[in-house]
Amino acid sequence: MKPEQVQAQLTRVLSEAIAELRDPRVPMIVTVERVTVTPTTPWHACMSVP
Repeated sequence: MKPEQVQAQLTRVLSEAIAELRDPRVPMIVTVERVTVTPTTPWHACMSVP
């Protein structure tokens, strides 16, 4: 997946999850303004195996 695709998917998933947090007892306004994904070294390449 390209970083742009991951960013779009994360934004959608986070927005949907936040929308489901509605609780009438707690006034809350939460929005997802920006999601940024940067390529990094794969986690398994960072692991040290004795």
